[in-house]
Amino acid sequence: MTDNTSSFWFAINNGTMEEEEADGFGGILDYKSAYSYWVPFTFVVSVIKDVILSFVMIVVESFAIYLFCRFKKLRQNLNIYIFNMCFLDIFAQWKSIIEFFNSFVLFSSSSKCDRCFCFIIQMYKCSLALYYILSLCLALEWFVISYSPHFSPFSSCLRITFVVILNSSFLALSFFASFCVDCYCNWTETLIYGVYLIFILNMIILNILVYKSELKKLYSHTSYVFEVSNMVAISFFFLITYHIFISYFDIGFVFDMIILFTIFIPQTLAHIHFLMIILILFKYNIDVRNVLTRHFRGLEEFNDDQFLTKNVVNCNTYVHADNFGSVEDTRRISSFI
Repeated sequence: MTDNTSSFWFAINNGTMEEEEADGFGGILDYKSAYSYWVPFTFVVSVIKDVILSFVMIVVESFAIYLFCRFKKLRQNLNIYIFNMCFLDIFAQWKSIIEFFNSFVLFSSSSKCDRCFCFIIQMYKCSLALYYILSLCLALEWFVISYSPHFSPFSSCLRITFVVILNSSFLALSFFASFCVDCYCNWTETLIYGVYLIFILNMIILNILVYKSELKKLYSHTSYVFEVSNMVAISFFFLITYHIFISYFDIGFVFDMIILFTIFIPQTLAHIHFLMIILILFKYNIDVRNVLTRHFRGLEEFNDDQFLTKNVVNCNTYVHADNFGSVEDTRRISSFI
C-alpha cells in the first residue's frame, strides 16, 4: 500500500484533468492549486514520518531482534510470530525511507531503478498481507491453547516450519507481482484489503469469545500475546479505511482534501505501532522485562541466560509448619518438581 493512491493525483501529474472549481471555497481553490499546497506539506510530513520515525523504529526493532536472537527465553512458543512480524516491520520502515528519497530527492527515471522500486513496492504489499496473517495466527493459536490448555495446534518445530512456508510463499508472490503488473494500480492492493478484512472479522469474533470466556483473566500471564494482535488490527484500521475511500469512492473535492491532508495521522500510527507492541511486551512479559533490565543495568553476566526466571515470587519454597499441606504450599512445592 502506497501513500499516494488517489486517482486524481495521477490525473494531475499526467495532465489529463481539467481545472475544477471547489464548491464551498468561492472558486478560490481547485485541484491543481490544492496540489501546489499539498506537495510542500507532504514533504515536511514525510521527513518526520518516513525518515526520522522510520530511522528510530529501525534502531529499536534491530535491538529487539538482537535480544530475541541472544536469549533463549525470548525464543519460545508464540514469540516466533512476533519475531517474524518485527522483521517485516523493519522492511516496511526501510521501504518508507527508500520511497521518500525516490519521490522527493532522486526523481530517477532509469528503467532499472523504476523496476527495482516497483519490486520493493510489490514486496511491501505482499509482506503487509503476510503481516496480517501472522497476527491472526498469533491470536488464534493463543485462543486455542488458552481455551484448551492440553491441546497445542503446533509444536515448536511445526510452528517454525509453518512460518517459513508462509514467508517463502509471499516472497515468491512478490516476485511474481513485480514482473507482471504495475507498481501501484494492481491486484496486490485488493489482496491487502481482502486479507485485512478476514483478519479484522476474525479478531472481532475472537475478542467476543475471549470476553465471554474471561480468558484474559484466567491466562493473564500470556494474554499480552492477544493484545499484540489487537494492536495490529487497530493500528492499521484507520489507514485501510482511508485508502479504501481514496481508491474506490468518488467523495468530492472537500472530502478528498480532508483525507489527503490528514492521511499522515493513520500513517504515523501504523509507523509507530510496533513501538507500542514492544511496550506491551515489556509491561506484561516477565522474560522481556528481565532481559532489558539486566542488560542495561549490567546486573549479571550475559554469557548465558539460563538463570533468567519467569517469576521471582515463585522462588519462595519455604513451607510453614502450621500450614503444611495447604493449597498454597502444595502449589509452591509442585512448581519445582
